[in-house]
Amino acid sequence: RLETIQEKYSATGSTTRLYFHGRELPLNSSIGSHNFQDHDILECCRSPAISAALSSCLKDMDAVKKLCPRERTRENLAIILQTPPYLKYNESFWKSWSEEKLKSRMINMAIMKSVLQRQDRYQVHDLPYCHDCQSLFNALESHNVWRA
Repeated sequence: RLETIQEKYSATGSTTRLYFHGRELPLNSSIGSHNFQDHDILECCRSPAISAALSSCLKDMDAVKKLCPRERTRENLAIILQTPPYLKYNESFWKSWSEEKLKSRMINMAIMKSVLQRQDRYQVHDLPYCHDCQSLFNALESHNVWRA
């Protein structure tokens, strides 16, 4: 049964849902009733690629957090962060890594990931499939996530 899988892999006891090809699976159903094939992957949200990107960004932010503020130079940050070329000479970007700004970025990314995965208090937000950052932003705006 799918609820057995959900309980087994939900370490925090949250109500993580399971998805297959962007479609939420009913937890009170059996695995056999879905005709899964070998190597099919069950996901924890409708937009697993965006969720994985947010996880990666959070890991990068954690690496930046381990640097003391005076070590957060352009050279050190460039080793950790993969930035687009137009930011290479943008001084304000490289100077915006104070403890407060880093904390704010990490909180916002964690919220976005929680909303995508419908965890804890964000489980009421059933976002559509998001294929890029703009579609994620639009979905978060339409669900009033930032105003809650």
